[in-house]
Amino acid sequence: MATPKYDMETADYTAAGWNAIYKSAMEVLDEVVDTWALVTLGEDVDEGEALYLQTDGFYYKALADNRRMPCLGLAIEDGNSGEVIRMQRDGVMQVTGWSFTSGTGVWLSDITRGALTQTKPSTEQLIGIAIGPDTLDIRIQIGNIASYGTTTSTTTTSSTTTTTTTTTV
Repeated sequence: MATPKYDMETADYTAAGWNAIYKSAMEVLDEVVDTWALVTLGEDVDEGEALYLQTDGFYYKALADNRRMPCLGLAIEDGNSGEVIRMQRDGVMQVTGWSFTSGTGVWLSDITRGALTQTKPSTEQLIGIAIGPDTLDIRIQIGNIASYGTTTSTTTTSSTTTTTTTTTV
C-alpha cells in the first residue's frame, strides 16, 4: 500500500527486501524535498565548504562580507573548478573535519572563504545548528538577498557643506 502524499510503498522492517523499498522511497523524497542541488564550481572546493552563486553562474567559496554571499549551501564532496558537485541546502550533514559545540549556532565565516564559525560575525548569515561535533543541522537563512553585492549612495546638502557617502555592501 502506498502512502497518500508521496506515493511511496510502506515497508515492515521485518519483511524481506525492506531496505530496497526504503531506498526507493528516499529517491522519491529527494525529488520532492529540495535538500541538495547539482552545482558547477568556479574554483576548487573541499567537502563542507560554504558556497555562493556568482553572476557568472558558477559557485564559489562564500564569505560573510556582503559581496561573496549569501551562502546557498555546503559542498557535499570535494571538487575542482568546472566540475559539477552536489551541494547540501537543507537537512543534516556530517563532515569529519568539523569541530562544533553541540546545540549552538553556526555562521558563515567573515575571515576565511568557505569556512563556518561559531563566533557570530558582524555581517551574519546563520547556516545551521550544531547537533554534534562533526554534524550540522543545516537551516540556511538568506535574509535580504537584494542587498548583497549592491552599492548605495547618499548625498546630504546644507547651505555650507555637501557630504556624499557611498557604501558598497
